[in-house]
Amino acid sequence: MAGSLDGIQLFTGSYGTQRFSFQAYTRADGEGISMTLLNEMGITLATFSYSKDGTNFQSAYLPDSIRAEYMLMDFQNCYYDADALRDHYAAAGLRFACSREAGREYRRIFDGGHAGSRQDGTDGPLHLIEEIIREKTAEGERLTIQNYLRSYRYELLQVEDAEGESR
Repeated sequence: MAGSLDGIQLFTGSYGTQRFSFQAYTRADGEGISMTLLNEMGITLATFSYSKDGTNFQSAYLPDSIRAEYMLMDFQNCYYDADALRDHYAAAGLRFACSREAGREYRRIFDGGHAGSRQDGTDGPLHLIEEIIREKTAEGERLTIQNYLRSYRYELLQVEDAEGESR
């Protein structure tokens, strides 16, 4: 990860018909990631971490189906260097594209689409797996993550940095 992140984010989203909203305190840099999900009363609902030792997700409140690896992948897709992600996905037979339009950054992961690029060795039209939109708003930096493969969507809005300054 280039740079660092240390602050409070508003985390809202949906999975199927379920909707959710949390506050997330996130610290991330080249050494790892730690995230604490809090309810509106400030009670810890879950913790997520990533370091050289692996990923970890713990919660007594959220479903066991939430996988730390998926959270890590989304985080990396949002914040890691686009060229490194492009190379990583190409090695897996997928396509990563990053573009900027009208003050927004778009990051998209596709299933391949050129001869023999898919995991099953076939070719065909590209299918969008995940789209990330990163933008600066008056409220703060907003990330929108839409995963079409797993049918979930969420937004992260950076509302306060570590020094308590609102964005």
